[in-house]
Amino acid sequence: MDVSKFKPSDWLKVGGGALMLIAYFLPWWGISGPGFSADVSGSQYFFTGTVPWLLLVAIGVLSFLAAAGIFKLPASLPAPLIFLGVSVLTMLLIIIRFFSDGSDISDSPLTRGAGLYLALVAAIAVLVGCGMGFKESGGSLADLKDPNKLKGAFQSGQQQPQYGQQQQYGQQPQYPQQPQYGQAPPPPPGGYQQAPPPPPGGYQQAPPPPPPPGGGGFTPPPPPPPGS
Repeated sequence: MDVSKFKPSDWLKVGGGALMLIAYFLPWWGISGPGFSADVSGSQYFFTGTVPWLLLVAIGVLSFLAAAGIFKLPASLPAPLIFLGVSVLTMLLIIIRFFSDGSDISDSPLTRGAGLYLALVAAIAVLVGCGMGFKESGGSLADLKDPNKLKGAFQSGQQQPQYGQQQQYGQQPQYPQQPQYGQAPPPPPGGYQQAPPPPPGGYQQAPPPPPPPGGGGFTPPPPPPPGS
């Protein structure tokens, strides 16, 4: 495995996924009182804990396998755009959990634990890495405001290439132009071929016909005998 092929965006996604993998099992919220203390991890929250954990770890694993050349992501799917959308979703879920007061599990005052802070850092790292990867793939954040471009990004991978060449999204196929009236058609590939040159010595005349059978030529009749 050649780690030199890893881009900064890959390191952010892989590192963020690994950090989220650890933060999920650490305390997210803690409660303490006279003579007791307790805490809960990210596994206690499904939509704002388990779902972000699965999504961020999946992005980190897929990014690592793709950058290492072990697994190639399907070309028919815009992976950078999908990763960016998933990272935005996980960031929103983590923010909801971070700024909640924890009243859904206890009425007593709760304090944020180290796991929740690490989860927030992991979500930010993956979001930044996905944004960088989206720009590296040729995308622009301004394209996210255009629904037609987002739809075309998913359809471009499903178009079949013509004549062994890939047609870019939004590009019309080119057809050969028809010659205008009175204009000679274009020559075929390779141009017009000239007639072969005559043989050395010029063109020769055809040989004379052979003489007829019987000696050839006209023979006059013999003269009459004398006294006849």
